[in-house]
Amino acid sequence: KKLPLTMTIDDLVALEKEDLKETGGKVTRLMLGEQAFKKLHKARVPIPFGSGATDDLPVLHGTQGDQFAYMVKWGMTPAEALQAAFLVAADSLNYGWNSKVGSLEKGKYADLVAVSGDPLVDVTEMQRVKFVMKGGVVIRDDLPGSGRGK
Repeated sequence: KKLPLTMTIDDLVALEKEDLKETGGKVTRLMLGEQAFKKLHKARVPIPFGSGATDDLPVLHGTQGDQFAYMVKWGMTPAEALQAAFLVAADSLNYGWNSKVGSLEKGKYADLVAVSGDPLVDVTEMQRVKFVMKGGVVIRDDLPGSGRGK
């Protein structure tokens, strides 16, 4: 099976059952990924959040919010996990993207998501996105009282 050059947590989760079967439950790429993640985090190496949505593995767009819980379980604070998706990922894109995305500031792209709860208290809130704005256009609005719907 052809696999992508880079893999995200979602990719590793998708391969977990197959890996357990092939190794008799001894080792998986997710286990190895956790070890690498913890070492990188301890060494303060910036770890960008990735989507995992590729044609090569069965990871669908819109399901990546589950990765935040893994990042927190593996040692990041909820704030660090959120920053990995926004600031660290923007810094990793090159070509000056960190000056265009990653935070809410005048002159940057108006791409944002909102959840009903506080993801700094419960990072799994990121699995229940209620509002999405892309390029200043509302794509999804399931917030109570908005009357807009999906």
